Amino acid sequence: DGQLDLVADTEIQIAATTIDINGNVDISGSLTFGGAASFASNVSFGDNNITNVGSIALDTITADGTDVTVDSGGDIILDADGADITLKDGGTTFGSLTNSSGELVIKSGSTPTAAITLSGANITAEGNLTVDGNLDVTGTFDMSDANITNIGSIALDTITNDGTNITLDSSGDIVLDADGGDVFFKDAGTTFGSATNTSGNLIIKSGTTTALTFSGANVTIAGDLTVSGDDITMG
Repeated sequence: DGQLDLVADTEIQIAATTIDINGNVDISGSLTFGGAASFASNVSFGDNNITNVGSIALDTITADGTDVTVDSGGDIILDADGADITLKDGGTTFGSLTNSSGELVIKSGSTPTAAITLSGANITAEGNLTVDGNLDVTGTFDMSDANITNIGSIALDTITNDGTNITLDSSGDIVLDADGGDVFFKDAGTTFGSATNTSGNLIIKSGTTTALTFSGANVTIAGDLTVSGDDITMG
C-alpha cells in the first residue's frame, strides 16, 4: 500500500517482451534508449539535454519561456511535405516560406501574400521595392510598368524601354552630366548628332561634323546658313 523499493548494488534488470507502466515515471539519472521511444502524452525533460538522437517525430515543440536554439554542426534542414514553412509570433502568423514548383516564394502577413519569388538567381518583387542603401544590379532590372520614386542616384550602363516612349519629367531641372564630354543623340543605335563640351563651351554636331559652336553669347556656324523666312533682324 505504500512505497516499493528495489535496491541493488549495481543493476536491476527486467527482461520481458513488453513492460507496461501505468503512471508517472521520475528518472533522476540518465535515460538511454536502445530502440525507438514512442510517447502518447507529454514528456518533460526539464533542462536536461537530449543527445544522440536518430530522429524525432513530433507534433509541437513548446518552450518553457526561454529561447529555443537549434544548433547544428552541419546543415539545418526544414522539410515540410505541405510545401509551407509558416512563421509565427505568439501563435499569430506573420509570414511563410513556400515551395512553388521547386522555387522559393517568401510570403508576408497574417494571411500570407506572396512578396518575393525566387526563380534560380532571379528575384520578382510582387509589390513596392524600397531600398535604403545601394542597389547593385549586374543583370537585367525589369520594372515592367512600375514607377521608381524617391531615388537619390542611379548608376547605369544602359536604359532600355519596352517599345514605348521614355519620358523625363522633372519639377526642377533636367541635368545631363557626361564625364566623357559628349552627349550623343541616337536613333535605333545610330548616332545622328551630339552635344560636346570644348573648354566649357557648347558644340553642336550633326552626325560627326561640327555645325554650331557657342562661345558665351557668340555663335559660330561652321557651314551655310539658310533662312526660310523673309527677315533677318540684327540686334
